[in-house]
Amino acid sequence: MKANKTSPFPGFFKSISLSMKQFISFFMKPEDVHKLLLNLANNSSDDFVPILINPFDPMLLVKDIGLIHPILKDVEYQNRSGFPIIDYIYFLFIKNLNLLKGIQPKLSKNMGGITFANGEDWKRNRKIGLRVMNDPQFLEYSVKPILTSTDEMIEAMKKSNEEVYKINQYIGQLGIDVVGKLVFGTNLNIFKEDRENKEENINSKKLSHSVRTMLDAIQKYLYRPFPAGFYSLFKSKQIKELDSAVYNLALTGTILLDKVKNEIDRNNMTDTQECLSAIIYKNYPELDDTEIQAILMDLLGAGHDTTANLVVFTLSLILEANLLDSSEELQKEIKAISNILPVYGETEENMNYRNILETIEKNSPILSSILNESLRLYPLGAVFSRISLNNKKNYTIKGKKNYYLKPKTKLLISPYATGRSNNDWGENSDSFEPFRFLENEKKPEAFIPFGVGKRSCIGGRFGILEAKLILFRLFQLCTITKDTSFQPTDSLLAFTLRTKHDIPVRIGYNQ
Repeated sequence: MKANKTSPFPGFFKSISLSMKQFISFFMKPEDVHKLLLNLANNSSDDFVPILINPFDPMLLVKDIGLIHPILKDVEYQNRSGFPIIDYIYFLFIKNLNLLKGIQPKLSKNMGGITFANGEDWKRNRKIGLRVMNDPQFLEYSVKPILTSTDEMIEAMKKSNEEVYKINQYIGQLGIDVVGKLVFGTNLNIFKEDRENKEENINSKKLSHSVRTMLDAIQKYLYRPFPAGFYSLFKSKQIKELDSAVYNLALTGTILLDKVKNEIDRNNMTDTQECLSAIIYKNYPELDDTEIQAILMDLLGAGHDTTANLVVFTLSLILEANLLDSSEELQKEIKAISNILPVYGETEENMNYRNILETIEKNSPILSSILNESLRLYPLGAVFSRISLNNKKNYTIKGKKNYYLKPKTKLLISPYATGRSNNDWGENSDSFEPFRFLENEKKPEAFIPFGVGKRSCIGGRFGILEAKLILFRLFQLCTITKDTSFQPTDSLLAFTLRTKHDIPVRIGYNQ
């Protein structure tokens, strides 16, 4: 078969001849990039669509679903191309960690823990991440902290006595609170009126603000063409706020990791014994504090943002479709799971958390289908990239056809676009069909919310479990209805996909 030759990098000047819709992405709002990619994927006849996020960073959007899996599984495409603002944040984070320890900063190109590291650092960190995130003891340990944080959130909502709650804001804080318990074994008291943990010198309100500041900065600058060093020289007000936020994250991480290490060294482990930082510190003595913190930074940042947004999107879709009232199947499942969950305020040690874990994983097909449909429409990682490692003049990808791609070709893959492909999902690809995944045992190859291959998300299984626990707990203890100001579910792209509008709800309490 004769190869179909495709030139992935037409060069800057030739790039200007791209259609206005493609070139306009440089001028459009960054949060709308995912919708631009969907439009290009649906309206182009090419398998690879040239795209300019900015004129200095040309990429190819991989449209052909049949090519995405071979590319993502290919060892030549295991490197992830970074974003300058992300590189700047990691650079600053690692620098602050070292300065707080009183040592000279150790900086390299692979400072990104798991998500943005490449090469041998990535292989090592990913291997560690996979082991700890799927450790049976950690999974069982995680159930109580997730339920406890959800109870604390519900109690805070009760005390606030609001008529209408912006539930997405509460769930965003819940994500941070859960991560504090799971990563460091520490109650950050996010929902307490006095949020300062005096014993550990941690201001939880400031920590929550720092995480939000970092995510807002990423949203604004993610697709800007400036190199990472630009942000060190030209300090806008938002970059100055970002610098302060990153320092606070490094300081908080240092305090909490030191606490975990001291408890391990003194043989005084209590609630922290199965938290992620303890597992990593005990089992990987070859890692120094900076390397551990880089991994934990990923788990804290990505883990908080992705799960919180998954819960918010799913809850918004459930409310929009009135499923809590109209679906008998969902009502029966909520009742069945509620029977195995502890009653409010009773998460004692004698609870069989392993049974709760196994029952929810195996016996919640309705919520599983709803979560998958939510991920199809609103995948949290709406866009990701890969860059070839091959140094030869041409490189052949074997899919439906043969394509010759130049070395260092940057490919853009959009689970948002594949999840809404008319060819794969039919004419109603944009519609929320909550039971779609019950009817289709085999998920189409177009469903890739966690990626594919060795670089797929290590926390996919855990994220689903956490989302189920939070939602089932909410449905067990609360009656939730949408307010009249509720708007149809929509999204914008930040570091991950998030809801475009607040989710206003009215809440009654069952216990």
